Order: sequence, then structure tokens, then C-alpha cells
Amino acid sequence: MDTAPFQILAEGRKPPRPRGLNTPEGLGDRMRTAAFAEKQAIHAFRWACERFQDVPGELRAAWAALIPEEEKHYRLIVTRMAELGFALDARPVTLNLWWPTVSTAGSPNEDPAHFHRWPGLGAARSADQRPAQLRRRVLPPAGLRRRAGPVAGGRIGAAGGCCPGGAGGAPERHGPDDA
Repeated sequence: MDTAPFQILAEGRKPPRPRGLNTPEGLGDRMRTAAFAEKQAIHAFRWACERFQDVPGELRAAWAALIPEEEKHYRLIVTRMAELGFALDARPVTLNLWWPTVSTAGSPNEDPAHFHRWPGLGAARSADQRPAQLRRRVLPPAGLRRRAGPVAGGRIGAAGGCCPGGAGGAPERHGPDDA
């Protein structure tokens, strides 16, 4: 998997804790993590399509159909990060979604049914289909989602509220016409 331009930690190492969400850096940390998770999902779906040639064609087609969606999500996050001045390689990330996919005995690489239960697929299934425990791990608390800024159609900051008025704050006002 091509991990450029991200800074990757060695397997088993934990990334530094994200900085406070009330800072631009903390927002950048979370966006970086989300962007890298999207990149891992792109590669995982592509890998599964190539690896599991014996699964029904409809299943491989469904996995393949998710790749452009994950690429779109990745581009949206990366574009917004660039607009906000956040570098993808500013802090290290881990391959914690990817390593179990391709390396662990009894992992998704052995059985397509295991791949279907891969945590990275949480985003590909509706919230109603995810187990409650996974929902708690994947979705941030409601208060955090509110503070993270506007989210329109699932796009981070699509409505323009993330920074420059502070992470999760209202956009800066420059004059009476900006209301």
C-alpha cells in the first residue's frame, strides 16, 4: 500500500494523542486520521476485489463500487486540510486498519466473510446494520460532532465553518455583509 505522503509508525506503535479539539492543530489531527482511514479503505476494497476472485461477482462489484466513494471522501478531507493549512505528514498515523487485513492469521485475508466484518467496512454499512459496540468506536460522541463544525452530506466542513474562527467555531466575520 502506498502510504505517501503520510508519516507511518511502525507496527504496534501508538500514534500521539490528538491535540485538543478546541485548537486548529487538534482539528488537523482528527482530519489527518480520517483522511488516512479513507486511504486505507480505498486500498482494502481494491485488495479484496483482487484477492477474493471466488466470491460472487455481485459482492466484488459492491466492493469495487465503494472505491470511488472512499476516494471522493479522501479528496474532500485532503482538500479541506489544504485549505486550512494542515499537512498530511505533520504527525504520524498507523496502519491499524490495514495490517490486520493482510497479515493476521484468521484475519480478513483468509476468508471473505472475515473481510466483510473488517472494522473499516463500518463506513460502508448503514449505522443501523453496525453492532452498537462498533458504532461507539466509529462515531464520535454527539457533543464532539457538534463542536467539530458544520457537516453537510457527510463532508467535513463542507458548509465552511471549520476554522479560521477557531476549530469548530464560527467563521471569522469581516464586516456587516458577512452575516
